[in-house]
Amino acid sequence: MHVNRASRPFPADSHLRATDPRPARTREMILDAIKRLGADQQDITVASVVSAAGLSRSSFYSQFSEIGDVAVQLLSETRTRVQLELESHPERSAEHEAIRALIEEFDQRRLLYRAVLGTGCTMQTARSICRILIDWVYGDLTELIPERSSVAHASAFIAAGTLGVLTGWVLSDTPCSPESIEAELLDLIPTWPRVPAGPERQINE
Repeated sequence: MHVNRASRPFPADSHLRATDPRPARTREMILDAIKRLGADQQDITVASVVSAAGLSRSSFYSQFSEIGDVAVQLLSETRTRVQLELESHPERSAEHEAIRALIEEFDQRRLLYRAVLGTGCTMQTARSICRILIDWVYGDLTELIPERSSVAHASAFIAAGTLGVLTGWVLSDTPCSPESIEAELLDLIPTWPRVPAGPERQINE
């Protein structure tokens, strides 16, 4: 019996094979343009990125809300990658691995983070990066914070301080080495006394 392939119903998973590859390709073109601009020591702006990528502004904004959103998404992806790696290496210090990966990300895309954290930094970008740091590097502070502090306030305090150190580092014309800034950040993490986390502890989200 002859089957008319044109009229055959699509299999249940056909939507997976029919996924439009253009958004992913556009995103890769944007990230590649940012990499090339950084290598050439060129300013990273929406205008320079779309020019280097050969894309329109609308194509950029279909993937990112602003330049800061690029950094936020890349940091989030770095966090996911490191967390997956740690699942295979539970003997490693999660805190140390997170700090090291964070510094590597800022160092490899220094001009991007200069653009994002310089004079044009938006409050939304700063808050989003701090939220990633809170969830990633300082996510489990319940039993480490001073008794009269909330987990939300303590983690926000450390995350904002970390971002301040990294901002000064990427904006510096004579930055210290990644190894030095890593050691400095690890030394700056407060060594608060461990106190019981009882049911009366106020955790404000």
